[in-house]
Amino acid sequence: MLISAVRLARESARVVKRRIRYHQIVRESRTSTLTLVRSHRTVAERKPVIVIMTVRNEIIRIRASLTFYRSLGINEFYIVDNGSTDGTKAFLEQQSDVTLYETSQSYKRACYGILWTNWLMHKHAKGRWVLFVDADELFHFDTSIHATIFDLINDLEGSKQTYFFAPLIDLYGFSDLAIATVVDISDLYAVIEAAWYDTQTYKSGGILPNGYRALLGGPRTRLSMNGPLSNLTKYPLIQHQSDRYFTASSHEFAPQRREAHQFAGCLLHLKLGNRTSLQHSDPSIEKEHYRNGAERKSIALSKNSDDLLYPSSSKFNFNYIIKNTLEIITNPQD
Repeated sequence: MLISAVRLARESARVVKRRIRYHQIVRESRTSTLTLVRSHRTVAERKPVIVIMTVRNEIIRIRASLTFYRSLGINEFYIVDNGSTDGTKAFLEQQSDVTLYETSQSYKRACYGILWTNWLMHKHAKGRWVLFVDADELFHFDTSIHATIFDLINDLEGSKQTYFFAPLIDLYGFSDLAIATVVDISDLYAVIEAAWYDTQTYKSGGILPNGYRALLGGPRTRLSMNGPLSNLTKYPLIQHQSDRYFTASSHEFAPQRREAHQFAGCLLHLKLGNRTSLQHSDPSIEKEHYRNGAERKSIALSKNSDDLLYPSSSKFNFNYIIKNTLEIITNPQD
């Protein structure tokens, strides 16, 4: 009886804390200030989904990222540049489908950029869906079920599903230079198909409001040795609702209503290329990230992504990744 009372008290405290954080994020998101650099051209067709992204020094990956999402049929991008010094901002200024904002504010003080993301979502996505991704994240779904992202959205709406679960799957052993020189989608797929991924280091966590289990672990957990299991749960695709706000990157949003989900996908994560240590070696950037960049610092200690090869490493196979991920997030593990 006493143990139950203590658990109930702790859960009540967590609920109160989450509510306070939610209202704080709503308030601060609504008052965020971003400077408009340029607006995209008038689109011939208003699609049901837009991409929102925050970037800083992503010149290696931003071209490939835009190429990938354009190949999905997306024609509107809303991007915040947070003080890039490597040519990212200049590149984005030349992209006719990008509405570009900039800010010199602290990424960390903006709740790791989600205040800016929320502001963009509520300004530009009313009546539509948002695909909230980083420049190193490629959104994948089962194309044997849904031929296009628009087919996926139609089915989500038809099944009353207002958000889409797509946990991170880390790829490694690929060339960052090849990513940087991507010209068309076939170039990008050639890079991805040469990559490696872990087959046995992912674990399931607690049950989520959509009925799936959280996904944890992967190669970044191996790199961090005794660090906490990497939280790979993400909801990159969500339907705009007036009271909906991201509260922890795309790992979490509120209010998160319980829904019976029929579909899930994954985000292929291109963080661990062969220039990993160089890309995570700037202390001024790393300290702006979660836990003062502790995980990112452990990544930087790796000489290159070949250090990540492991007995359970396997060459990229998208069908296996989807099947294996679905097995983990639908079944509890010891």
